[in-house]
Amino acid sequence: MTLVDDTAEAVSPQGESLSPVLARFVIGVGADLDPTPLVEALAQHGVPVDVNPVTLGDGTELVRRLSGPVRGTVLRWSDLSPLVIVGDGDGVRTPPGGARSRWHTTVDDQLPDLRYLHLLSRAKEPNPAARQDDWNWIGLFAWTNAQCLSIAVEDLAGDPAGTARRVLQFLGAEQPAVAQPSQPSERSHRAAQDSPRRPRADGKMKTLPSVSIVVVSHNEGENLPLTVAAIRATVPDDVEVIVVDDWSTDGSVAALADLPDAARVVRPQARGGVTGARNAGAGEARGDVLVFADAHVDPTTGWLEALCAALSDREVGCATTTITQVHDRSARGQGFTWREPQLRMRWLRSGGCRPREVPFICGCLMAFRRDDFELVGGFDPGLVRWGSEDAEIGLHLWRRGRASVVVPQATVAHLFRPSGQYDIPSELVVHNTLRLAATHLPEPALAKVIGSLAQLPTFTAAYRRLVESDVWERRDRIAAQSRYDGAWFLDRFRIRALQ
Repeated sequence: MTLVDDTAEAVSPQGESLSPVLARFVIGVGADLDPTPLVEALAQHGVPVDVNPVTLGDGTELVRRLSGPVRGTVLRWSDLSPLVIVGDGDGVRTPPGGARSRWHTTVDDQLPDLRYLHLLSRAKEPNPAARQDDWNWIGLFAWTNAQCLSIAVEDLAGDPAGTARRVLQFLGAEQPAVAQPSQPSERSHRAAQDSPRRPRADGKMKTLPSVSIVVVSHNEGENLPLTVAAIRATVPDDVEVIVVDDWSTDGSVAALADLPDAARVVRPQARGGVTGARNAGAGEARGDVLVFADAHVDPTTGWLEALCAALSDREVGCATTTITQVHDRSARGQGFTWREPQLRMRWLRSGGCRPREVPFICGCLMAFRRDDFELVGGFDPGLVRWGSEDAEIGLHLWRRGRASVVVPQATVAHLFRPSGQYDIPSELVVHNTLRLAATHLPEPALAKVIGSLAQLPTFTAAYRRLVESDVWERRDRIAAQSRYDGAWFLDRFRIRALQ
């Protein structure tokens, strides 16, 4: 591959100059992918791309390269990672593009409008290195709030002209088309049947119960097909996968047509947030075991077998895996607890290799027996949009005599985003915390939570929403049905901040 002439001016096929309007861009490439078709498609439209290796150093050379006539360059994650992931004295790595990384302080500061083209493959199950590179790029985009367009090599091969137009629109050559809301599909989405799948290791259970996996998505972009492909590669063929499209507008559901196996897509009549969409998915599901997954997770082989084995114990109501970060698989969380009255989650670290009981499990992946899920009425429908749904259902199950368990040997990686990127009003998050506390905690603990949250500017609106709801009736109803009260739970897990 040779360097496209860096003195050439970008022009459209009609001879119009594009250089003054095109944004600077990076083509982000993972393992095993060849960027040549995309580079050639852009070259046909007069857009130069530098494909020569760049010595990144502290990012200065990249800034210099993109400050000249060339609008774009190709980078592989293996070359970029030293710039965007840094360690601290405890060996903990910050997320890609985090505030302390050299990428943030050099490249983002000097090229604030830099855009990214993420080149990936959907049709083939990638090797582990390629999948990890894809998630690393996605983590960088999330943590830097970057402008990103994902380009599948299958789209490029099938419609090079249309794909090139999309890229040029994204880079500013034309006004981008307005994204249309994703439409639900009544058919299963399938691609070629010869697509390879990741081998499955034997789990503890030779015969699984019927399982339905519910993935809720709202404008998840390329995360959604990556997640569904990863789930499909690690579960038996007869496992039902349901994608609940919570009124996305980014076209992400359409990308499921390229996946190697079926995913049934449903769309509620109105946006329901996490609780509403998950409950809607449960209503559509046929399995005796219900698994709820975020649309930005990457599970490893054997995870489902391990969770079903844990749920075979009738005293277990909810189970999850060890949770890692997509950019750092060495960081391991095994459930969480509360250590202060605002009920912020605090991860529990490794506690051995045997399944263990924990106060709460993270909502990014949760498995239930259907009868226990229905016993507590599913996720609390009074929780609005996002927040506290995992802790609420876990605490509800504990009070009914059902444990929450982490299975350490199974692992799922999760894309953690900066909290500011969740487009959720603070009032709703505070309301959900208050509703959880008012539903389950004893009055002295509830008073501590209210006192701690009262200092927040959105407290008054959140508390007004709470008192106008059905929370007190729900509190009384659950108390009458439960084996244990909230004080027992706080004592069981020594949550001293609320005692």
